[in-house]
Amino acid sequence: MKSVSPLRVSVGEQMTIQGFYFRKGYAENTVVFVAGDGRVSFVKSEQSTRKTLTVIVPQKVERLLDTDANGVRIPTQFRIKVIGRRMSRLAKRPLAQPTIGPDVGGDCDNDGTPNPTDSDDDNDLLPDSIELDIRTNPCVADSDGDKLEDGWEYLSALDLNTSALPYPGKRPYPNALFADANVDHDGDGLWAWAEHGLWWFGGRKYPIDYSDGDQKTQPDPTGAAIWNDWDGDGILSDDERDFDNDGLANIYELRAYYFSEWDPQFPGAVRPGMFDPDTDGDGVPDGQDDQDHDDISNIDELRAGTWAMNPCDPVASRTCPRWLEESDIPQIPEHLCKSQTLVAGGNVKWFEGGGPEEVCPTYP
Repeated sequence: MKSVSPLRVSVGEQMTIQGFYFRKGYAENTVVFVAGDGRVSFVKSEQSTRKTLTVIVPQKVERLLDTDANGVRIPTQFRIKVIGRRMSRLAKRPLAQPTIGPDVGGDCDNDGTPNPTDSDDDNDLLPDSIELDIRTNPCVADSDGDKLEDGWEYLSALDLNTSALPYPGKRPYPNALFADANVDHDGDGLWAWAEHGLWWFGGRKYPIDYSDGDQKTQPDPTGAAIWNDWDGDGILSDDERDFDNDGLANIYELRAYYFSEWDPQFPGAVRPGMFDPDTDGDGVPDGQDDQDHDDISNIDELRAGTWAMNPCDPVASRTCPRWLEESDIPQIPEHLCKSQTLVAGGNVKWFEGGGPEEVCPTYP
């Protein structure tokens, strides 16, 4: 083990340990706090990589602290070891011997309410009591480090499991103890990170308005935007909804091939984004815009089933390249003079690659 930080920490606060041979994942390593008199306390790590792990100094370490003459717990230096793929040696380096003080309350989310009187220490929509039950970190809003907030993952898991408690399985998904941001749990085409982003930038509403456990978290009627209702059921599911109100469904802007880059790409053609109603900043909403400059709007191309980033589809427009293949580009015919030398008599001599001498005509 190399080091810990910070070197001065209080019970209930997070500490980072640097070293080698750790097990990747949540609660995969055990951290041993060793007091000067040899007493120890064991605690499971939080999220870990092979060389870095985090741990919350547990309340039970407080009983190992030294006391002053009045019996009050005082900051005490500890040595640390980690049990991972291998058991580390007891730390001897000064940078690996933290001084731990008693619990002073703390304020994990810096909201002005001390943890002892705050029912949700990390402001992740999950009460501390639930976090203790499901083993997430009550002081860290994203326990597994996948950039999805614990509360959103928990509520999405409830949706996925039709509010079944306890969960039907040891690891419910979406899972706040498992990095799964790139998974599409409800099969609507939007990855977990995308639905979390729509929820986050939409104001972190509760109940959540985009869940990765339900394709129709808050279904909207199709209305006039029939081009977004690709399955024709009259209801806009999460993928068919239009978060940024630019006329284009979330799924079209996120991953539909209609907006994939076309080669050769027209200069300035930018794929519309589902978080920004005017992705290219030209003052025209993405739906009414014309990404490939073929004089047909993106919405009209969707209606027609044509490629909104291809200036040659559906018509050979003013921006469609005249020569699509290198081999199609006209070459100077071999019978034309490429270099000319004026000679007596008004004729031109042309020499090609050391071949026979040819005389090209002159023109008035």
